[in-house]
Amino acid sequence: MIPFFFCAYLQKCFNCYVVIQVTDDEKMLRDSSLDFKTVDKYALSNIKDMIACDFDMSKTFIFLNSYYAGHVARFSVEFERLITLSQLRATFGFPDACNTGYVSYPPKQMQPAFYPFFPNIFTLDYCIQWKKDHTPKLEGNEQEAEKPIEVKAGMTKQQLEQRAKKQAVIKPALQPYCLIPSGYEQDPYFRLARDQAPKLSLPKPATIYNSFIPALRGCDDKMSASDPTNAVYMTDLPAEIKKKINRYAFSGGKATKEEQQQFGANIDIDVSVKYLEVFMEDDIQLEEIKRKYKNGEMMTGDVKAALIEVLQKVVQVHQAKRAKISDEEVRKNVYGWGRDL
Repeated sequence: MIPFFFCAYLQKCFNCYVVIQVTDDEKMLRDSSLDFKTVDKYALSNIKDMIACDFDMSKTFIFLNSYYAGHVARFSVEFERLITLSQLRATFGFPDACNTGYVSYPPKQMQPAFYPFFPNIFTLDYCIQWKKDHTPKLEGNEQEAEKPIEVKAGMTKQQLEQRAKKQAVIKPALQPYCLIPSGYEQDPYFRLARDQAPKLSLPKPATIYNSFIPALRGCDDKMSASDPTNAVYMTDLPAEIKKKINRYAFSGGKATKEEQQQFGANIDIDVSVKYLEVFMEDDIQLEEIKRKYKNGEMMTGDVKAALIEVLQKVVQVHQAKRAKISDEEVRKNVYGWGRDL
């Protein structure tokens, strides 16, 4: 959920449009035991969580890829012919046993990083207004920006560059840029997408990645759906969160109170600290907890208690928002189920 929380935050900061691709078709291609009815059920639940992150739905376009792809088939053809099979194998390591649909899917996930994929949103009028809104204005006479650079005899290259920088006003191109907040496991997709951008005369998408939250049992362990005690879920009750943190969260503290007071904790491996670094909004309080814990002034139980309070609040707020979102509202806001282009 962290990339979605962060994405909603960025939308508020930049007052920008957000597009969310729901890869229902990829799920079908990856797992032959699934059908679209099952995938739709999972998608509806996941999208409720997305909407509960407080997106501005008037500037958010959520779409099921299996329904939307046909509307941009021409752009897809132009994009997909740029990527070779050898590039896909080198990047994603597909074995021979993969079906052809799954092997050819990565370019479909990359395409929403480019604005022509959404011709109904990023129209020419939208792009013109976007450029106008994002072009800095000079104080006083704005026509100064149009004056040629004054060049004097004997000027060095460095002096010329400084003069140009002083006179210039940065004017964005008539093309919206794309910023992709995601987990860093998505990097291969968008690294390959960036390589294709110049071939289409499009701006390269930018990416910003969040690191994974560690499993409760330790930074070297992995979360698994088959082991619900190794992670905190957005559906957990307060008592479940408290139990999981107290019983399973790996501690970097010492075994006894005396040892902890003498040697302090290793906060680099302490799971409670790692979670607080993500979810505690008060940076001053966070640094104070880390300092005291590292120096032996706080016990493991104190740090876990602080984390429990923070996580219970985060999860309860999210659950309350999610509970107000009906299936009908989800369908109304998703292209493929009810939303129009």
